[in-house]
Amino acid sequence: MTANDILEQLTLCLHGIIQRSAVQPELEALLNKANQLPPDAFVNPTDLVGFNDAINKISQLPLAPEVKGDTTKRDWKDQIYYHGAYIVTARIIYRITKPLPELSAAEQTILDTLRQKYYIGETPHTDMANKKLSSLFKTLSEEGQRKWTEKAATIRQNYTVGLYRALTNQTYVESLDDHHLSDVRDFFINSCFDKILTHYFRSHYGICNIRTYQFTPITKKNKKTDTHIGIHRDGLAKDSIKFMFFDGLITEKLGCLRTLNKKNVLLDSVTGLNPFLLFNPNITKHQAFAPKAGRRSTIEMTMMPTLTNELPVVDAGCKAGSPINPFKSWKKLI
Repeated sequence: MTANDILEQLTLCLHGIIQRSAVQPELEALLNKANQLPPDAFVNPTDLVGFNDAINKISQLPLAPEVKGDTTKRDWKDQIYYHGAYIVTARIIYRITKPLPELSAAEQTILDTLRQKYYIGETPHTDMANKKLSSLFKTLSEEGQRKWTEKAATIRQNYTVGLYRALTNQTYVESLDDHHLSDVRDFFINSCFDKILTHYFRSHYGICNIRTYQFTPITKKNKKTDTHIGIHRDGLAKDSIKFMFFDGLITEKLGCLRTLNKKNVLLDSVTGLNPFLLFNPNITKHQAFAPKAGRRSTIEMTMMPTLTNELPVVDAGCKAGSPINPFKSWKKLI
């Protein structure tokens, strides 16, 4: 079997998605075959016309009807179907179009640690990193903040919405300007994380939601709605991961994000100067204590595979999850 044979069968599977057929087993089997190809077996860009046409048709499919008036059930049902097919398609198309980038020993160590559990580090102290991430943290001025409200839960079409309640001791940036999103894209493209994430996903990747917010202390006035974030796992789409950056010196004494094992025993605290956590929140139990004093500024990014190397960066809303049908646009406003 050649790379072009894989592409032909992949395109047929995509037409099955258009018919809402159960194509996941076929896609998984096709990915296994693609991974057995010789390392230098690739298709030419000119061979992708049929594939791109099928992708375009899937992107125009309407979402399924509501389930007994419950939009949430409809959204999750759709997402399970489309997201699973999308991830495998992204990995197949990457495998037959280009090789994975080479990693340094240090980058391989980060990747191995991430695959085993998660990775905690400190944001690289480079002019580029400081400039790009600082531009987002600066948006957390008083005039740029909003309290969480149900109305602002998501600002994009084609997204799931979390069912958790809003916290009165968290304020968020309602929307980010295009230059802020470009700063995030530049940060990743020019950092070691670009290659590490490409290896982790075994595909191109993108940021399907970015939230910039501050966590403030619990007050007596709002003690019923000011709260810590308890022990939990997220319910994001399969294979999604989160990259969480914290601004300034973070200590356990002042409150921080923590990871826990299956028995809820503390594993690690995300502390240090400008620390970050890269992890799969669907697998790793975690909690976040409200700060005892001051404000804790956070940039939280949800990441997933994509079909192209455009590295989309989207701010979808404070309670938005992942695209319901990732073949469709992630950027259309409600």
